[in-house]
Amino acid sequence: MEKVSVIECNSYNQDEIDNSIHKALQKIDFKIKSNSNILIKPNLLAPNIPEQHSITNYTLIDFLCRYFLNKKCSVVIGESSSFYIKGYTERAFRTSKIYDIAKKYSVPLIAFENEKIISVNKKSLKFLNELYLPKIINDFDLIVNVSKLKTHMLMRFSCALKNLYGIVPGGYKQILHTKTKNINEMAEVLLDVYESLKPKILSIADGIIGLDGGPAAVIGKPKKIGYVLASMNPIALDTIACQIIGYSPKDLPTITMAEKCGLINLKDI
Repeated sequence: MEKVSVIECNSYNQDEIDNSIHKALQKIDFKIKSNSNILIKPNLLAPNIPEQHSITNYTLIDFLCRYFLNKKCSVVIGESSSFYIKGYTERAFRTSKIYDIAKKYSVPLIAFENEKIISVNKKSLKFLNELYLPKIINDFDLIVNVSKLKTHMLMRFSCALKNLYGIVPGGYKQILHTKTKNINEMAEVLLDVYESLKPKILSIADGIIGLDGGPAAVIGKPKKIGYVLASMNPIALDTIACQIIGYSPKDLPTITMAEKCGLINLKDI
């Protein structure tokens, strides 16, 4: 059984965010051991500001830092923006206000493009011949995958699974893009990245105000949705989230391929 919680949340007021995410975690029976190493992975594809609603809102990161620090865990915030431009991810941390949250709680920030990369074991790859990911990823016990609910020009939909692609460092994302010819092949890349991650993954989606109609989920029209979602399976979360904004899971190759590969049974959600 794959649990997905969908909790009403109508604003980025910190108290409302705190209550909604806390309830979302309770509903999926989430538990974490003290002294765990936690990576919080927001969606910061570019140096945008919160009011553009193209990135994870900093209030969710504020709650999650407090939540895991109160559980006596070690916390790091990490991301790699969509394009490799020197200092681009660091700028995104600042414009998103996540830099301020990290400073507030003395939590380190890392840009994955600045980290040592290692080759993924080919046995974990179904579609790619090779894949490189930051070595530091293997140091964590849990990835907290904090996505933004958006439409996407290529993939149609961007949420939990797509957000994990941000772990791929810097310009290597573009190299992988050039190896794909269509939406189905890009879905295969996203699934290979997901299956190559060793830590457990807690996915939380910022579906309070989403983004609709923009190219590559960078710009578009902000649209009120009014939910926070949580799940220990990003594909299960996406299966529910896509239906909230009017898609069928059958519309999305990431979900249909995941079911075909045995990564999810939609009847078990």
